[in-house]
Amino acid sequence: MSNLAILPILIPLLAGIWLAFIAKKLPLARGSAKFLSILNLAIVIYIFFHVQQNGTLILEMGDWKAPFGIIIVGDLLAVTLVLTTNLVAVAAAFFAPKSLSDKQEGFYFYAFFFWLISGVSGAFLTGDL
Repeated sequence: MSNLAILPILIPLLAGIWLAFIAKKLPLARGSAKFLSILNLAIVIYIFFHVQQNGTLILEMGDWKAPFGIIIVGDLLAVTLVLTTNLVAVAAAFFAPKSLSDKQEGFYFYAFFFWLISGVSGAFLTGDL
């Protein structure tokens, strides 16, 4: 059981909460979004190499067994999909300030962006499939 498996879900979730509080301060929100997306990518790269070296990561949430609890499974396919998601997320975080107006960015764009990344990563890492 390793808590590394939950980080690609938890970091964007917390980043979205942070960015919801600073959404109206656009320079800070843009910089935070870029930094946090790179940080999340770095952690996912570490997890990817960890899974390649040591095998599948499994986290049983609340220590509940498979049919009753939520199981987070970081196998090579799931971590590869999360890595691809975060590569696209970093590119989007750097492209967004150039393609959106200040008004659009001020409506919690970066918070929703990170919550979306959290949900996509959660869908890939959930052991329901």
